[in-house]
Amino acid sequence: MSEFEINAWLHKVPAPQLTTVNSLRHRILQLGDDIREEFKWGRPCYSNSKGLFCYLDSAQNHATLGFELGAGLSDPEGLLEGDGKLMRHIKFSGSLSHDSLPVVALLEQAYHAG
Repeated sequence: MSEFEINAWLHKVPAPQLTTVNSLRHRILQLGDDIREEFKWGRPCYSNSKGLFCYLDSAQNHATLGFELGAGLSDPEGLLEGDGKLMRHIKFSGSLSHDSLPVVALLEQAYHAG
């Protein structure tokens, strides 16, 4: 993804969600040296050598961290939402912190599962 594309997308993120989105993006990019950031389906998507594993999105009232293979992730805290065959997501709108241990654990699982 070009810096122009990411900056244009970030410019559209509602102010209340911008800190969360930026922090999640930074954490994702730190997961490994093989991370690719691409702009697909109107949002930043992240893949590694195993394939697409997560994406970021935002809406007026929340930021979203989505997992391509989220249905297969261990989620003892019950953070994941969705009922599709594969994908799940977390909505950040209240007290849930983007850097909480359960969120970090889900990101690491997704990265390694690919």
